[in-house]
Amino acid sequence: MPEPLSVCVLGAGVVGLHVAVRLQKDFPAARVTVIAAGQGAQTTSIGAAGIFYPGTFNTVIPNMKQEIFAESYRYYSELLRSDEAASAGLCELSGYYFTRHGPGHASNELLQRLCPDYRLATERELRLCPGGWTDGVFCTTLLADDTYQLGWLTKRFRDAGGVVIPCAVKSFNDVSEYDIVVNCTGIGARALTGDQRLVPLRGQVFQVKAPWIKTYYFGEDETYIIPGVNHVTLGGSRTLSANTQVDEEESKAIWERCIKMVPSLKGAEIVRQWVGLRPYRDPVRIEKERLDTGVTVIHCYGHGSCGVMTAPGSAAQVSRLVAEVTRGDFTNPAVSRL
Repeated sequence: MPEPLSVCVLGAGVVGLHVAVRLQKDFPAARVTVIAAGQGAQTTSIGAAGIFYPGTFNTVIPNMKQEIFAESYRYYSELLRSDEAASAGLCELSGYYFTRHGPGHASNELLQRLCPDYRLATERELRLCPGGWTDGVFCTTLLADDTYQLGWLTKRFRDAGGVVIPCAVKSFNDVSEYDIVVNCTGIGARALTGDQRLVPLRGQVFQVKAPWIKTYYFGEDETYIIPGVNHVTLGGSRTLSANTQVDEEESKAIWERCIKMVPSLKGAEIVRQWVGLRPYRDPVRIEKERLDTGVTVIHCYGHGSCGVMTAPGSAAQVSRLVAEVTRGDFTNPAVSRL
């Protein structure tokens, strides 16, 4: 009998874990291993607010972007209706995006297409928060809290026979014994592949105790207030930098913007400040590569601030590529075949 397919997933953030679990589902006879230097609280994913609110995310294949978001929303919606929702940190959340730059600045075409409860904000709603907002939208969306989701995914993976190896991989040659290597190393892919298009998009946030906040708010200048399961995330920032230290000037600016938008936050207890480096690439890299050494790699990185909301859909794309490789197809098509 032929040996079962062996797949190694590099990276145990939200994208890597979704890929590993999806491959177990789609290829039940395969041996899937996750290798990662950091897990859980050591990943960038742990600091994400986790709200399904599409931002900057581009793909080489035109229709792949829509497929990824649609599949992710479908996956999370089904999970929300299951008895696993609480364990996975999944909940439904309503809120607003306010702007002073015209209705086009607030609209989100993907959300409008996917979320059944999406509409323009009323004049009365525009006055809910100080700031002189002229336009906005209301939307009920989903939130996946990675302080729960990462552990839930890891347990699912291990319960299905998956193995997690804590190890830093510095070269694809280190994992050449696997039939297929899936590269979900996030910002680490820059060193692993030499990809200069992948850049660290620094984000800084507060996590506070404010149980009276039940609604999310987006404003201008990267301002957002997003209630999660155990804390509220106040943000934010978006700068091209690899600095992982808390910037006090930035902290002051974030705090003042959020307090101005929702004054009751002034009395919130600060749990911690957090800085993470989002792995941003334009376009996101989801493709096959046959290395000169004979190693077959499927890359899946560069999701930026959209990692949580695109992880299930990205995993579906990776699964499709794995299926193509098993059929001897190492090409990357110009049109998605999903």
